[in-house]
Amino acid sequence: MLDYQLIQQNSETAAQALRSLWPTPSPDLWHVQNFCDDAAWLKLQQYIATRDESAWQPVPWQENLPRRKITWEMDSVVEELHEVCSNNTQLIAERFGMPLHFHGIQIWRDAPGYQIQEHTDNPIIDVAVQIYLFDAPAHCGTTFFVNATGDEISYVIPHHHNTGYVSVNHSVPHCSTIAVPEGVLRYSFYAHWSQLPKQ
Repeated sequence: MLDYQLIQQNSETAAQALRSLWPTPSPDLWHVQNFCDDAAWLKLQQYIATRDESAWQPVPWQENLPRRKITWEMDSVVEELHEVCSNNTQLIAERFGMPLHFHGIQIWRDAPGYQIQEHTDNPIIDVAVQIYLFDAPAHCGTTFFVNATGDEISYVIPHHHNTGYVSVNHSVPHCSTIAVPEGVLRYSFYAHWSQLPKQ
């Protein structure tokens, strides 16, 4: 059964985080922190601990990389977090000045050796939020390549629990800052919105 108090409380927490974004050298990249409260992430951590390997599915276009995802389970914290993001669709649309449809969330688990090379996001994605979770090292974040005043600079969003980034217009190239080290599992929460309706 869904915890509607958790959904309401964390919808408000996420809204506050989205109202408090702080800028980077790119107008299409923003820092975000404290996206949900500790109780929500603890519930997610407990949920993850009880999933067997069959719950983790390959990520499209990354099937050969050691990244797996969980996208949906009814009446679970995954559905609750889906509702948290869906409830903030209008706020995000107003913040970035475009009509948006919420497409869903993914919980990512990156195993040792995971590293994705420089790329831009799928052009269907107009707004993406990635929130880092739990205790992977700070240098397991994401490096963005920002064209600032005519010069490209590297800009790192480090891996700190309950912080991450909002990327707009799928325009900023990025990659893993480092490969996930041995003995580390890198977890993150990913949500995305599009101007196109979900198919």
